[in-house]
Formats: sequence, C-alpha cells, structure tokens
Amino acid sequence: MTDTVFRMAETSADLSPHRQTPLGQPAASLSSAAGALIGPFLTGVGPIKKATAANRLLRRAVRHLMARRPAAISESVKADGAQPAAETPAALQLSPKQERAWVEIKRLRKFFVIVLDQKGGIGKSVMVQIAYETISIGEKGAKNKVLVLDADFINKNLSRVGLSGADDAVRADKKDLEGVLFEAAEQMELGLVHGVVVDSAAGSEHHFHQHLAPLAEHLKSFGARLIVIRPITTNPLNQDNCIDFGRSKAMTGDMGVVMVRNFGQGREPDDYTIWMESDERREMLAAGMVECDLESAGALCSDLAAACGVSIADIARKTIAGLGLTGRKHEIATKYFTRRFQLFVARWMARQTITFESAFAEAIRRTFLP
Repeated sequence: MTDTVFRMAETSADLSPHRQTPLGQPAASLSSAAGALIGPFLTGVGPIKKATAANRLLRRAVRHLMARRPAAISESVKADGAQPAAETPAALQLSPKQERAWVEIKRLRKFFVIVLDQKGGIGKSVMVQIAYETISIGEKGAKNKVLVLDADFINKNLSRVGLSGADDAVRADKKDLEGVLFEAAEQMELGLVHGVVVDSAAGSEHHFHQHLAPLAEHLKSFGARLIVIRPITTNPLNQDNCIDFGRSKAMTGDMGVVMVRNFGQGREPDDYTIWMESDERREMLAAGMVECDLESAGALCSDLAAACGVSIADIARKTIAGLGLTGRKHEIATKYFTRRFQLFVARWMARQTITFESAFAEAIRRTFLP
C-alpha cells in the first residue's frame, strides 16, 4: 500500500498571506462547487456599513484562496524521503472497482469521525471542530446535519462552544458506550443525521478500542465509513499512542485513519524532525494511515475563543451580536473581533476544511482497496 501525506505549509499567526506547499487532493473532489468549502466561513462574517466593499473583499479572498487549491492527488512520500509527485486519476490507473469507489465517496460523504488519543491538551477538541465543519458542508453550500458527541465528561469543551448540548455527553467509562456509538450510527443509517463526530476524553481511548472494528463494519454495511483521527504532537508519548493503535487489532481495513500533525501551541516543522524520519511513522503510513497538518491559528485566536467560550468557527462566521455574548465577554469580542481578524480566521478555517476533506477522502479510498 502506498504512503500518502497531505501537507499544509509553514504556519503563521499573522494577518499576512500564508505561503502554502501543494496540498494532496483526491482524484475526485468531494464538493460539487469549489467555493462550497470556503463560502460558509467567509459569507457568514458579519456585515459592515459599506456592504458593497465588504462583499468585494470577501470575493477577492475566495478567489485568492481557491487559486491555490490543487486539482490532483498528491501521492506517496516514499520511505527514501522522495518528494510527493502529483498524479492524475489516469496516471494512477484506477481499476473499475476503484473508480466506483471514488464515485461512492463523492456521493455519500457519510463520515463517523472519532478523535482519539489517551493524552489531554493535544488539540483533540480543535480537530473535532474542524471535522465537524468539514463534513457539515454539503452540496452547493448546503449544511449537513452533524451529531457531535462529547465523550470528555470532565472537561466538556464542546458543550462550552455550543457544538454539543449537555444531553449529548458520553461517559467514556460507562458500559453503555457501545450503545451510544451504535445509536449514533443508527441515526446516520435512518438519514436523521449526515455525520457524527466524537471527542474522546483523555485516558478513555482503551474504552473505544473494542468497539471500533464492529462499528466500522456496521457503518460500511450502509455506505458510511469510520474515520479515526490521531492527533500528532511533538510529545513522544502521544506518538507512541498512535503507533500502538496502528499495531493493535483495533485498526482494521474497514476504517480510515488520519494522523494530524498539530502545529498549534508554538510547534514548528523542525520540532517534528525525529518523528518524520522515524521508522515507526513509515510503518504507520505503510499500514494504511494517511497524514495531514493542522495549521496554527495563533495563540491569540485560541486564547480569545477560550476567553469568550466560542469556537474558532463562530469567530469566522458570526457577527458579534450573533455570538450572544454579554458583559466582559462582549467587551473582549468588540475589541478584538475586528473585520480584519475575522477574515484571517475565516481563511484559516477554510484551509483546514480543505486539508481534512482531502485526507478523509484518501483514508476512505483505502477502505475500498483489496
């Protein structure tokens, strides 16, 4: 099986244009319109007095960003360190079965995403937010209904940012976890929701392992797919968790697994040198995992979102009035959430959804392969 790495470039937290290296894109785009991924994060930014000028600014941002979106799949970072080579579907010589797989991936886009790791403080909740936004963007910009389950019953970040209500909490140490997961899958099968995203708690990973293989098999029976996101930081213990998962029986060919390098909290590409050159990472890629990068939005963005109790997506898509903040939180939002800042956050969010969509597609493609 070939290795695939989806790479976002150097990270930057300022408001200047970000330089990007080519990003892996699946042979068939999952969105019917190129702007569908970006529009929700830009057109949702609150109006200002000069609406015409604002619209021109938004359209310019969309064109600038979409011009950087590649059209071909970036295939295979080899074990010898060779650079990825862009491939077209014809060059890949897809079999009829593989071509049908791409058609199904484009048509269904039914993803059950679990962000999984033992450790806390590695960006799981942020990745849940990106995964939620990615699969909630439907055809022609329509919004898919996505169920978000907060399995972190100690630090309920998702409830605080409004992605998950208090009744959605899943206690990962309870014996009914299997029932909760399969109930969510049943809602997908019945068409009540288009996707599911689960945020696991620190220390709860082993509770999920026994349920992943049967859940993946069940989802596959009605055209959906399980995607496990493994956050990768510069913490060696966090990396060990990913390696142990890849070597365990919990990972099967019925699920897609995406390793996401988190460039938040001041991490730099050089900090990952040992991981990138490790035999263990190559082993995980050879086993079927794919890899992408979560670009840093900067410490200020993360801190402001936490201070106001909102998600990064909320900052990008809502007006200050729409955030519903009061008191000191409203003062902070009024002072910091300028139009320039919101556009920066919107562009950051759009890039992350493109990255995740590409990685999801490649991970799912592998579940169709023999």
